[in-house]
Amino acid sequence: MASRHHIRRDERGANLVEFVLVLPLLVLLVFGIIEFGVNFDRKIGVNSAAREGARAAIVGNAPGCDATAPDTLTAAEIKCFVQDRLGLSDSDVEVEVIAASGSEIGDPIKVCVEYPAESITLLFAPLLNGAELRSSATMRIEQDKNQASGGDPLGWCT
Repeated sequence: MASRHHIRRDERGANLVEFVLVLPLLVLLVFGIIEFGVNFDRKIGVNSAAREGARAAIVGNAPGCDATAPDTLTAAEIKCFVQDRLGLSDSDVEVEVIAASGSEIGDPIKVCVEYPAESITLLFAPLLNGAELRSSATMRIEQDKNQASGGDPLGWCT
């Protein structure tokens, strides 16, 4: 009977050692899932914001952003609309609108959105910090209300 009790005590020690060895891998896996989920959600937001910005540009309507003139829509108003729709920090969001000068119905407008990926748990900061979440959407002008010439495009948005 004493020998059985002695074996259980040794097994408890072995279980503790195994747990200590597996714990870092488990923590890495859980934090990795959290990081992936948060940045995947942000990427979906960036995609959606680019699409909504392009849609606002082609129909000439960016609700929520003060228009300088009722019949025109400027690149700045499209940027305001995209940043509002993205719901993330305005200072970190890069938005570029590319349109031919004197755009007419049927001409394409491209809206590019860039937002920095970042680590929220700091465990993956060396991998994520400095990376960019990017998306672009190109649509054709549907209404003649556009003055959206966007200035210098981002290097990747051409």
